[in-house]
Amino acid sequence: MTDSTRLNGGINDQLAEKHDRFPPPLHIPYVGRRLWKELLDSLPIDWFITADLPMLELYCTAYAEYLDYRKRAIDSGEVYEDEKGVLRINPYWLMAEKQKNFMMQLSTKLKFTVKSRDGDTLSPTRDKAIKEETKKRVGRRNGLMYIKGGKDNHPVA
Repeated sequence: MTDSTRLNGGINDQLAEKHDRFPPPLHIPYVGRRLWKELLDSLPIDWFITADLPMLELYCTAYAEYLDYRKRAIDSGEVYEDEKGVLRINPYWLMAEKQKNFMMQLSTKLKFTVKSRDGDTLSPTRDKAIKEETKKRVGRRNGLMYIKGGKDNHPVA
């Protein structure tokens, strides 16, 4: 490690620690392993705990499968004509849609969305970000019909 790395806050050390602590499983396709590394690089070092790894593995696998099914669907066409002459949706599109929905469910469980991070207390880094984010809001209600007022933030009549 160079002195400049130490002077820059040890960012390279933190990235190396993330990858050493949670390396991507080798059975995940290459695209999924690349996503795994990008997610670890983009999130705070304490974002994941060991219990999150099976869901992260499923998320990265679903992502790789989604891309694969989508490519196959694009290559073979959106619809096909069956033996009776009826137009049908390409099954690859349906599988891609299934993987996309699965990824959306997992992204909530892994706290990738702002809404899913609301009220989370597992990580000091997450807590700080949430506190700053909620300072901008008026209670739990947002929108034009609510004003900043007493402790209950009553709707505007």
